[in-house]
Amino acid sequence: MTCEVGVRRERRDPSLIRATKVSPERRAGSVDDGGIHFYPDPMTYRVRRAPLVLMLPVVVVFACEEASAPSPTPTAASSSSSPPAAAASPKSAPSATTATPPRSPQPNVALLDELAGYLAPLVGQTAAVPDERRSQLDKLAEWIRGRRQAGAPVRLTFICSANSRRSHLGQLWAQVASAYYGLEGVETYSGGTRATAFNPRAIGALERAGFQVKKDDAGGDNPRYAMRFASDAEPVVSFSKKYDDAGNPDEGFAAVMTCSAADKACPIVKGADFRVALPYDDPKVADDTPEEAQRYDERSAQIATEMLYLFSRVDA
Repeated sequence: MTCEVGVRRERRDPSLIRATKVSPERRAGSVDDGGIHFYPDPMTYRVRRAPLVLMLPVVVVFACEEASAPSPTPTAASSSSSPPAAAASPKSAPSATTATPPRSPQPNVALLDELAGYLAPLVGQTAAVPDERRSQLDKLAEWIRGRRQAGAPVRLTFICSANSRRSHLGQLWAQVASAYYGLEGVETYSGGTRATAFNPRAIGALERAGFQVKKDDAGGDNPRYAMRFASDAEPVVSFSKKYDDAGNPDEGFAAVMTCSAADKACPIVKGADFRVALPYDDPKVADDTPEEAQRYDERSAQIATEMLYLFSRVDA
């Protein structure tokens, strides 16, 4: 260990005391250095000014580091004339040892090959999720951790106005992402402030990502779709419904608001234990345009990436 000793001057005369470095040899005993004597024990410097001898109390600040550690290289952001940066408070910047490290993918189901291939590059894109969205996703991850630690089921209900596009994408990608990271006991649902139909354009984007889809026409204007993502897991049955449908949980769930309209229309989601706003732009704006498929694919990929980020932050 090597240490530096800094001295705060209590006199205005700059000739009296200057900050200096103390070598191990100087710490071992008294060494004369330009009129300043160093002593290993008393926290006092003796400054000689013949014939007068002054004994001045000093404030000594130790900055110690391992002798083997290289000195930091100055950067453009820090120069010798700049004041030293203040140390970060634990409250404002959590230490790396306490931050939750991301999980590694450990699928607990046999994901369909095409879907698994689709997910792999998206994992690398989770680092690009914007900070403001990470903040919301981290809150949801904390709620999920709390439920798991309490041994309670994790139920997520994704809500938008018509339960036709974004809420379905949220539900399905959350179910896939939780399985991709090997998290048991996660149940995902979706609903709207009103029921319409699961939009075929959103279904097409999921098929292009690797889902296998089987349609049941018995539902008339609101058909049901079996959305398969793994060869050894039951498909998710998807159709449009209100968020308080009998098939959805009525208590102890997290309400994930995927559109601003639903967030405003439902200031209170009855039975929700937790609520988070995670709005997405509606791909509907590109319906019947040359950009239609691209817009739906982009929204599907964004939601998939954010669900991967979410479940990668949930510790085992």
